[in-house]
Order: sequence, then C-alpha cells, then structure tokens
Amino acid sequence: MAFLSRNDIEALAGKILSNYKNLHRFDDFPADWVDPYILAHDLLGLTIDYYHLSDDGSILGLTSQSVVGVEVMDDDGQQLIYCLDGRTILIETALREDESQRGRHNFTVMHETAHQILGDLYSKLGRKASCRVHYCTTKPIKDWDEWQADTMASALLLPADFVRNALRYVGLNNGITVSNRCRNPKEYRQFCEAAAFLGSSKQALAIRMEQLGLLRREQCRAVSVYMDDDEKEDDIE
Repeated sequence: MAFLSRNDIEALAGKILSNYKNLHRFDDFPADWVDPYILAHDLLGLTIDYYHLSDDGSILGLTSQSVVGVEVMDDDGQQLIYCLDGRTILIETALREDESQRGRHNFTVMHETAHQILGDLYSKLGRKASCRVHYCTTKPIKDWDEWQADTMASALLLPADFVRNALRYVGLNNGITVSNRCRNPKEYRQFCEAAAFLGSSKQALAIRMEQLGLLRREQCRAVSVYMDDDEKEDDIE
C-alpha cells in the first residue's frame, strides 16, 4: 500500500482542481469556490445518493470501490440494503436537509470522493480494488486511509487560491489577527462570511488556513471551539 504525504496529496488535488476549473460551465464565469457535486459527479463521474446511514447520525457518508451491499434506512426508518456499484457515494440525508450543516455536507462529499480518487490511484499502482466500505463518521480519525481522505477533502474543497481570494473578498486582505468574536466581532464576522462563501464549516476553514500559514495555531483553536456551526450568525454581536 502506498502512503502519500501531504505534499503528494496537495499535488494530486491540484491536478484535479485544474480540470475542475477548465470545465465548460466555467468558460464565462470562472470558478471561485468548489461545488462538491460538480466535482464529484460532473468531473469524476461519481453518483451521489442520500439515505439515513445510522440510527444515531454518527455515520455521515460511505463509499466503496467494489460492488457491495450496505445497510441504510429510508425516511420512515425502514432498513434497506443498498448495493454500491463501486462508483457511488452515500451521504446522510440529514446533512442535505439542514442548511446549517452545509459545510459538513460539502466536506463529507469531498471526503468520500477522495476515497474514490485515492482508490483509482492505487489501482494504477497495481493495488487491487478493496471490498472495504469507507465510512466518514463523527468519531476521531485513527486510520491512515481516513487521514489521507480528510487531507485530500480539505485540499479539494478549500484550494489555496480560492481561500485567499475569499479572504480578500470579505475584506481580510491581511489575514486574521484575533479570531475571537468578542474581542474583534467585525473580523470574526468577516471570517464567517468567507466560510459561507466557500461552502465550508468555520472549523474546516480555520484548519485549512493554519495549514496554509494564514492563521496561527492558537487562532485556529479559537475559531474551532469558540462558536459551534449550529449557532446563528445573528448571535454574533
């Protein structure tokens, strides 16, 4: 099995994003944020489907590169067997229905898409397709495959040039100095606007900005823990 470094993953994501930007739909209006559906479905030919994936909502998404049946539930709670065809990703229905979960929805789609991209890469390197089902859950990551998928999801959803452009768009030309909504509410609101513009959760954007050297570690922690994604923007005073 091949283990990719962060730089390897960034380079691979860069090639995919270059193809994304060159899609004909962006001929007249260049892309300035990444639409996960367009990248996964239109560019890579993946199918995205929605079901309830667990009783407690802990499973956010899943995929496999092999034909395999997985248990899902319909809106009435009826248990079904869904046959994955090797090119389909399943996403928890609740993420699509709740607008406050838009950032988590987009990241989950990119996470499962990343598994498909990495699987294709490994196939080219001579690795047989695995029958394993990859699950994106709310639990901390302890698996190398999941770390790689998370890293690629971040690189795909939040490309460096798009992040920098979004920050300039909301007036954060010099980056963030204080990520605390009480000490600098205007700056914090601008950061929240940038996250919304990019279709990202605030936590995912903060982590990505730290990776890109746009946010210090202590500021990243402040953004990540100071305000939950389900808090209303109107609550920022």
